[in-house]
Amino acid sequence: MKNKYQRMPKTEKKALEQKFKKTEYGKNLLYRLNRLLIIGLIGIGFSILEFIVAIFNKKDIFDFIAATLLLIISIIFITSSIKTKNKQLNNYALKQK
Repeated sequence: MKNKYQRMPKTEKKALEQKFKKTEYGKNLLYRLNRLLIIGLIGIGFSILEFIVAIFNKKDIFDFIAATLLLIISIIFITSSIKTKNKQLNNYALKQK
C-alpha cells in the first residue's frame, strides 16, 4: 500500500497529521517544510514584483530572466515541500498499522 495517506478520508488525514506533529521528528520536519513553503511563497511574490517593475521601467532582458528563474526556483521549493510532507506522512501511516 504505497499511497495509504492519499487514499485516507480528510478526517483521518487530519488525525494522522496531528499524531505526526506530536512526535519530535514530525515537529521538526513540519517546521522546516513550512519554512520552505513560506520561502517559496515570498519568492513568488518577489518574482511577480520584479516582472511588474521590469515591464513598467522597460528594463533589460536580464531582469526578466532573473524574475523567471526566481519564479521557477520558488515553485520547486513549494512542490518539493508538499511532496516531502506527503511522503513522510504516508510513511508514518504505513508504520502505524
